[in-house]
Amino acid sequence: MNGFNLLICAISFLSLETLFVEGYLGMNWGRLATQRMIPSMVVDLLMQNKINYVKLFSASDNVLEAFSMTDIGLEITMPNQSTQKMKTQADVDEWVVQIIVRHPNVHFMYVFL
Repeated sequence: MNGFNLLICAISFLSLETLFVEGYLGMNWGRLATQRMIPSMVVDLLMQNKINYVKLFSASDNVLEAFSMTDIGLEITMPNQSTQKMKTQADVDEWVVQIIVRHPNVHFMYVFL
């Protein structure tokens, strides 16, 4: 590589440092493992890494309790096995009460049924 090409590469590389890039980080938190992570430890790791939005595909009480009193926004989806059990609007309302209403200190952003 000649000196001119090297200079162009160096300038290009340095100019990339000044760009503002916004991105998303995805994480799959498998909860059906033999050695499950403690929810409060996972939330601490998320906060330490400045993660401010999480999508949960399965929301249990201990996981939602770990997110209480944090600024992390949650997107909750109803698990497939739960959707199969929903026969009436009352069933859906009960699920929402169990997940949303029982956890008033959690910052829910979206709920998908």
